[in-house]
Amino acid sequence: MQFFYRNFDSVVLYVTWPLNQLGLTKLGITKKVPTLAWFYPYVVKEDKIYHPFFRETTIITTFTPLTIKYLLFNGVPKHKIVLIPSNYPPLADKVYESLQAEGLLSKRLKFFEKVEARTGKKYSINEDTIVFGISARIINMYNQAFILERFREIASELKNFVVILRYAAPKLAQDTSQEFINKFDAVVSEIKDEPWFLWDQEFYPFEEVMSLVSLFDVSVMMGPAGVATIEQRGMGITMLLLDFPVNRGLHTDGHHYFVKMNWWNAETSDSEPNADDFKDKVRYICKKRNKVKNNRTKIREFAVANNSSKATFDRMKFAIDAAKSYYYNDGNVEAYKKQVTKQVDEELAKFGE
Repeated sequence: MQFFYRNFDSVVLYVTWPLNQLGLTKLGITKKVPTLAWFYPYVVKEDKIYHPFFRETTIITTFTPLTIKYLLFNGVPKHKIVLIPSNYPPLADKVYESLQAEGLLSKRLKFFEKVEARTGKKYSINEDTIVFGISARIINMYNQAFILERFREIASELKNFVVILRYAAPKLAQDTSQEFINKFDAVVSEIKDEPWFLWDQEFYPFEEVMSLVSLFDVSVMMGPAGVATIEQRGMGITMLLLDFPVNRGLHTDGHHYFVKMNWWNAETSDSEPNADDFKDKVRYICKKRNKVKNNRTKIREFAVANNSSKATFDRMKFAIDAAKSYYYNDGNVEAYKKQVTKQVDEELAKFGE
C-alpha cells in the first residue's frame, strides 16, 4: 500500500504500513495536528518498536477487535482506540436488491443454464439446493485443495448440494507451491464430472462476479478472511471460515461457522484446517440448510448496520471529532474518552472478551 495522508479539517489520517507511520511520527507530524493511525496486526504480541508511535498518535483506528486486544496488551489506553469497520461496496446493495426482486432460485437457474450450455454438464437445482461457494485466488493460503478433498470424502452423505469454485487455475508462484498445485489438480481430476461440482474459470467484470457470488448460500474461506467476506456479508451470505483470530474479529454477528486449525504459520498465513471439524461443519450446515437460508436477511441487516458506507463514515467522523477534542482540549475530552471506552468494551464483548 502506498503512503498518503489526507487533511480532514486539520486532522491527519495515516493510511500506510506501520513502519511508515512510525517514521512520520518521528518527523513530528503529531506535534502539529491531531493524528489518526490505522493498524491491523494478525496476532496479539508484545511489540516494543511501536510504543513511541502508540504514545504520540492521538487516535489509533482498526477494523477488528483483535487489534484492540493487541493495543491494550501493549499499553495503549482504551480511550485512544476506535474501531472503524470495513465497508462493503455500494454495488453489494444493488446486487442484493436485484436478488430480492427476481428471486434467488430464478437467478440460480439462469446461471446454471448458461453453464450447461457452455460445458454440456447438467446440474439439478431447486429451492432446497444448498450452494457452497469458494471465491478466492487458488493459492496455498486459501487451502482449496483441502476444501475440495473434504467435500469429495463426504459427498455421498450429503443431499442436494453444489460446490461452485470460482477462479482461474493456479500457477506456480511465491504463494503457490508445486505441491499445492499437484494436490489441487489431483482432486479436481477426481471430482470434475461429479454432479455437485462446478469450476467456473470464466473472467467476469466485477459486477458480474458479485452477482455470481450472491448465489452462494455459504461462502467457504479456509484462510485469512478479508474485505471480500465483508462484501459477501453485505449480500447476506453465511460464512464457513477458518478459526483464525482475524476471521472471528471480522464476523461477530453469530451467524457464521468456524473450523478448527491443526496449525498456522504466522509468517506466511499458511495453515492446515482440521479435516474432521470441517466435515462436521459441512454436515451440520446441510442438515440445517433452512436455518442458513433464512439467516440471509439477518446477516444482511447486520452488514447494513455495521459495514455500510454510512456506518463506516459515521465511525470515521466520530474518530476525527474525538482526535480534535483530545488534541485541542476543547472541554469535551472526558465525554469523548467515556464514549470511546464504551465502544471498545462493546467491540470486545462481541469478540467474546
